[in-house]
Amino acid sequence: MINQYIRDPELSKRWDTADPVIRKHHQRMIGQWIAMADEMRAQIQQGHACQRGFHNWIWHNINSMMEDDALKVSGDCETDFIVDAYLEWGVRNYPITDRITEYTLQSLEQLYGGPDAEAMMWDEYIPEVYKIAEHQSQRNRKPPAKMNRAELLKWIAEQSEDNLRRMATAVEYQNQ
Repeated sequence: MINQYIRDPELSKRWDTADPVIRKHHQRMIGQWIAMADEMRAQIQQGHACQRGFHNWIWHNINSMMEDDALKVSGDCETDFIVDAYLEWGVRNYPITDRITEYTLQSLEQLYGGPDAEAMMWDEYIPEVYKIAEHQSQRNRKPPAKMNRAELLKWIAEQSEDNLRRMATAVEYQNQ
């Protein structure tokens, strides 16, 4: 199943999910993807800023594979091929949002269709996914006047100190 997403044919042949060493990584990556996608989707739908779950999923899995001596992955390139495969599997089979799926598939196509298939995309890709998620969550956010007490308190807790000062100043100015 996952092998069809691995872009390197040799690595695809070696990534046997029946192997106990590979199986634990396979189960972890899929299980964590599902939990992270559910959490991000819920945060976006409720209009809350997304936490670092997506970033953590990518780097935790890269580091776990690199640190596993029993896993015969030779270097960063193979690790990236594997994480890219699970990323593609995730957005196709258990998507967070349509826009994140579209952006991810375009990024992977540019990465693998371009001149340098070993180019690192994480540093540019992850912040862009969070921008998409933030934009979508802002569209879903209720205006403060329509929030109940619990929603309003949670929203206030998410605001920066500077933003809270500006809002308090604006309210004070309006009341004069």
